[in-house]
Amino acid sequence: MNNKGQAAVMDALFFMMICSVAATLLFYVSSIYGQSIDQQVSAIYNFEYTGNALIALQGADNYDFWNELKKKVLNKGGSEAKKHIKDNINIWDTLEKSSPSNINFLCFQGTGCEDEFCYPAKVDGKEESSYSIGNYVAYTSSVDIGSGCQAIMKVYY
Repeated sequence: MNNKGQAAVMDALFFMMICSVAATLLFYVSSIYGQSIDQQVSAIYNFEYTGNALIALQGADNYDFWNELKKKVLNKGGSEAKKHIKDNINIWDTLEKSSPSNINFLCFQGTGCEDEFCYPAKVDGKEESSYSIGNYVAYTSSVDIGSGCQAIMKVYY
């Protein structure tokens, strides 16, 4: 009789162990449910934002802002281009207010650019290159503005 009692206790312990593992697995799965979908939707939104931000910049004020900015980037260099953005700061402010991130850079890079630079020069005291090295996720979109020169919208999280 004693052996049957021990067997019943062991069966109950195994059953409790299986139930506790199943319950733990169920709690784990329910805690991460939907996270990957949320991350994918967030990534798609951020990619769309960077592309649409460049489109909005190109269409601002009947192309006057963008065309003048292109001329200054290609022919006069970064200081003139930065001054042009500062003179039309309401366009940049609107772009930043609509951004899902508070770390936004508009960079001009390539062999066809007079100077390679980013606007603004710093965010929170850090240059754009320090965000690239850190633990940030970057979403970018670019458009060619001249032969070998690109305007790149960069958003960091």
